[in-house]
Amino acid sequence: MIDKLLKNKSLFYILVGGAVFRLLFITVGAYIYFGRSNIFVDGDTSAWAHSFQNLLELGHYTANPEKEMGAFNRLPGYSFFLGLFYIICGHDWQTTYKVVGWAQTLLDISLIPVIYAVAKVLLKCQRPALIASALYAFYPFVIVWNPVCYSEYMSIFIMGWSLFFLLRTEVRYNCAVAGALLGLGGLFRPQLLLLAPAFGLYILYLYRQSLVQGIKHATIIAVFFILSYGSWPLRNFINYGKIIPVQDLTGANNWSPDVIAYMQYMFAIKTDWFPQFTQIIENKPYEVSPFAYASKQDSLKLLTAIDMAKNCSRGFSHWRGYWKDIVPESADCGKELEQYFTELRANVIKAYPVHFYLIVPLNNLKKALFKISLSDTKTMARKAASVLFIYRTLLIILGLTGAILMFLGAEHQLRSFALLSIIYFLIVYLFLCAGTGPQTRNIEMRYFLHPDLILLFPAAFLINRLSIKKHKQIAES
Repeated sequence: MIDKLLKNKSLFYILVGGAVFRLLFITVGAYIYFGRSNIFVDGDTSAWAHSFQNLLELGHYTANPEKEMGAFNRLPGYSFFLGLFYIICGHDWQTTYKVVGWAQTLLDISLIPVIYAVAKVLLKCQRPALIASALYAFYPFVIVWNPVCYSEYMSIFIMGWSLFFLLRTEVRYNCAVAGALLGLGGLFRPQLLLLAPAFGLYILYLYRQSLVQGIKHATIIAVFFILSYGSWPLRNFINYGKIIPVQDLTGANNWSPDVIAYMQYMFAIKTDWFPQFTQIIENKPYEVSPFAYASKQDSLKLLTAIDMAKNCSRGFSHWRGYWKDIVPESADCGKELEQYFTELRANVIKAYPVHFYLIVPLNNLKKALFKISLSDTKTMARKAASVLFIYRTLLIILGLTGAILMFLGAEHQLRSFALLSIIYFLIVYLFLCAGTGPQTRNIEMRYFLHPDLILLFPAAFLINRLSIKKHKQIAES
């Protein structure tokens, strides 16, 4: 592998450039970008860490031993990944976080030639494969997550390798490995579960002239995907008698059912729950949004609910910056508050169905595709980083255009991969922008990383095609 890399000077230079870029970020850039001394830890890091620590110390996997639903608070993949380093680092979390941040950075450097290898098999030519590897090597929205102990990066790493094996289905056992890796990736980030149907469609379309072989390969992928991922929902059913296929955040003190009900209510009327959520936490005057209630009776109910959220919700009081002490359990009004927000949401949906099912999802899609700034632009680094979202939007447009052109071509694998790219993009974006379940409509760019990255391959295809056409025009002139 190293010999081949050294012989391919272009790929070697891309790898070195990508490595330098990542090392500069983890040693210098991350501190400026995040504006904090500890770049390795963010808000959700402790949930994965505590889940594994509780498994070691208490004998069961849970983020919050005081609540039954704490057992389902986080998918186990990243917790066990952190836990492996936690054991190696002598049960010292601060050392663990630093080591993991560096390990993720090094793993991401090693993924650059894997992306090249995937593109080389797919695009059948070195030049577009080099373009794909370069796009990944300098893709800022992956690099920014390298040092952070969140499940984003490791799920990307696993996805890259699952694509590597998926594109080599002619080799024995590769379908099994691709399916098992995809299931493992789903244990890190639930977005990868949505890639499973796209994998199936890829295989069936690739082998459409030999349906029996296509069904055989798709079945192998499905079986090993289920064996890999299925351990989690099976554990939940056997140990707790609950059917929880992914995760349930209500086990966390700050993600109580009434807080989630409020978030769901807000996402029924607008694209985010700020600044209203902050106004509750900080006990400031509450700005009532358009479409916030369906009747005068509901407007009064909303005012009552907001007052309760500010003063007697234990869940709201666990959020950082809450204006007074944490509400004791004896004074918690969370159950009644959850009912209020659930009723308000149901009435809003009934009164304004077009707004709920069409306008808000379209605004979410607009935000997801054409985001042009970070929510926090207090520093010059954050303001400069906001410009990069224009680059992200451009790559998405290039990727979708390239995927359409790939599908219109004659090569079987290109058409199949184009189908995979488009289907996965549509599933993730529509699910997150228009979904009605908890945590859907919560538009964060990291949630879209996986389909965005897969679009880098058709984007490289299109860039290569355009550059060839331009060179021909120059030569002819």
